[in-house]
Amino acid sequence: MYPDIEYVLKKRYALSLIVRCCAIVLFLLGALPLLQLILQTTLGLMFEMFYVQILPGTLDWKDILLYVIPEMCKYAIPGWLLLHYRLRIVRWIAPMPKPVCPHCGYDISKLAEPRCPECGMELPREMVTQADSD
Repeated sequence: MYPDIEYVLKKRYALSLIVRCCAIVLFLLGALPLLQLILQTTLGLMFEMFYVQILPGTLDWKDILLYVIPEMCKYAIPGWLLLHYRLRIVRWIAPMPKPVCPHCGYDISKLAEPRCPECGMELPREMVTQADSD
């Protein structure tokens, strides 16, 4: 019957971990074109020492500007936004219970004792202390 604050806090913690993992995956996906470029350049330089042109053509600055940087930004920017707004996203998905009496709907945010002055219902101490901290 009472909103469970501990449940909401556990849910927020789990959601925060999920959002962080999604951001890391996006960063890794954004790093793939850069890793591909490094690998291709390294292998091209390595094989050029032994063979005269094993890999035809290399990436120039135009290819980097048109392919690698947009591919990196396509995933890195949403990953950064997820990390930056992680707390807002988690609070939006799992809001804290409102500081109202579950029986009559009276605002209990300014109460000194855990009893509703409107209907006289006994409230858990956590509801009143949590409402004071927000």
